[in-house]
Amino acid sequence: MNIVRHMLRRALILVATAGLLIGTAACESDDDEDSAPSVSPASVKLTPDQTGGIVFTVDGGKPDYTWMVANPLMGSIAAAGETAIYTRTALTGLNFVFVTDANNNTVTATINQL
Repeated sequence: MNIVRHMLRRALILVATAGLLIGTAACESDDDEDSAPSVSPASVKLTPDQTGGIVFTVDGGKPDYTWMVANPLMGSIAAAGETAIYTRTALTGLNFVFVTDANNNTVTATINQL
């Protein structure tokens, strides 16, 4: 009888331990939300004839994302979630696209307008 009790006790301990491990794995946070975001492409060189939109995407970080352009006289940004489209004007020089995630992490892409 003692052997049966001992075996049942060990089985209960194993089941309880497995339940704790499964519960712990289910509670882990999403690694992407804890990581800093990155933007792609990180830099772009635009020639005067490149007037179409340039697509930028953000990876990592925590949604929601806020997109902003440093100099709106040089170009505009239209964003939806993880994707944004930058459209240049005829002005030349450097411009920057900033993406900020919900954790207030900001990354920058550089645009060189020739």
